[in-house]
Amino acid sequence: MVDYVEDEAVRGLPRLLNIGFHLRIVGRPARFAAFRDILRLPAGRCEIIWIATRAEIARAFSAAVPPLPR
Repeated sequence: MVDYVEDEAVRGLPRLLNIGFHLRIVGRPARFAAFRDILRLPAGRCEIIWIATRAEIARAFSAAVPPLPR
């Protein structure tokens, strides 16, 4: 998953990978370790992959794309 997104970015095709976090699914003790491991994959590649919150993504998009004329 992370390798694919990284390969696309290197080719000039940046992508968004959204990882949903829902406590009913991930909050179960047997599943939380797997979710933690999934988050560690991109965290180890911060020099290539931008890890951002939804608010940070919205601000970056707003700064990069001018508003439509009214």
